[in-house]
Amino acid sequence: MSRSERDGRVDAFTLPSGWVTRVAAAEDMESLSTVARDLAARIGFGGVTYSFHNMTSAWSPERADPLAFFTYYPEPWIARYTGSDYGRIDPVVRAAGQGRAFRWNDIADESLSAAQRAMMADARTYGIHDGFCVPARAAGTLGLFNALADGSEDDRRAALTHGTESLTALGLVVHERARHLMLRAGGAVLSDLDPEALRALELLAAGADTPEAAAMLNMSEQAVDRLLEDLMRHLKLPRPSGLRARALMLGLSGLGRQRPM
Repeated sequence: MSRSERDGRVDAFTLPSGWVTRVAAAEDMESLSTVARDLAARIGFGGVTYSFHNMTSAWSPERADPLAFFTYYPEPWIARYTGSDYGRIDPVVRAAGQGRAFRWNDIADESLSAAQRAMMADARTYGIHDGFCVPARAAGTLGLFNALADGSEDDRRAALTHGTESLTALGLVVHERARHLMLRAGGAVLSDLDPEALRALELLAAGADTPEAAAMLNMSEQAVDRLLEDLMRHLKLPRPSGLRARALMLGLSGLGRQRPM
């Protein structure tokens, strides 16, 4: 059956038997990305991307860069996005804060700034359009599973009409597996930290700024800054603002650590 013949065939947008087992069997983010891409393609979607954001800073200019775990967006668009301020104004990230799955096309135009409209128009020139987003919120963080309806205009319309229920299910299961993999990997990271560094991460997760952390740790602000720089290197983060998102991702809520399995 050609992809254009899918229109009206709801069963053509149903995930195959055993798909949950395939996702659950992924042992790392690379294999998870491969499984997610394959399953999404079966229901008419490509460009699968999974990213993780710090909810509390996602709407400010000082927002932490998203921790992108995998993407199948075109390389030119990735370079364009990361080389601009698009991450700060991305309307998909902002709309995802509501916590409900949605079609990008359903973002109200009147809710967008001129810069956001320009960004979305620019994205279309790179083939980034007709997307669907499945968000998951937890402990001040936001995980985003995005995919682009693929093929001709008719194919894309059919996927966005009939395939979003399956894509939502896929996105939520991918979220859960990604969280498990991140927590498991985080166990090794946390075991390498001394108590002082671990306490600093817990304070960041609880929302403390540098002066507050310095007071609670009985350290100078300069010493805290050096500690945060060491943590950035250890966690391979480009900016200090990413530390809080990573701390939350690792289950450090300031109310007690969740032990990775």
